[in-house]
Amino acid sequence: RLYSSKATRPGPANIAVRCTDGTRKGLQYANVESMLDGAVLQPYIHDCVVTVHELGVKHRFAVYFKRHIRLPINTSINGNGAFRGDVVVMRVSAANTQSVVNLRGRDASLADWMLPR
Repeated sequence: RLYSSKATRPGPANIAVRCTDGTRKGLQYANVESMLDGAVLQPYIHDCVVTVHELGVKHRFAVYFKRHIRLPINTSINGNGAFRGDVVVMRVSAANTQSVVNLRGRDASLADWMLPR
């Protein structure tokens, strides 16, 4: 899910994934560089894993972002202008926590709830 500073709402994104062994069974790493703007101003991409607990179920998300004072304000996260830069959220694989997979089911809603916090 892409939270772009060029949009007012988050939306789906086609993100290329690289597999370590050339098959879908290997580790899958997201190539988010093409989705995040501002490569000249901020070449570094920060990443973290966030766990959301919902009714005894753990949902793990990989969050990739750029943040810099000179990047544009991101109104797709919230309207108060507290965040500058773009954000990409993907689901962490249940089978291998080093791998990412596509969002499914209610994941987009959970990501929308999680990100402003």
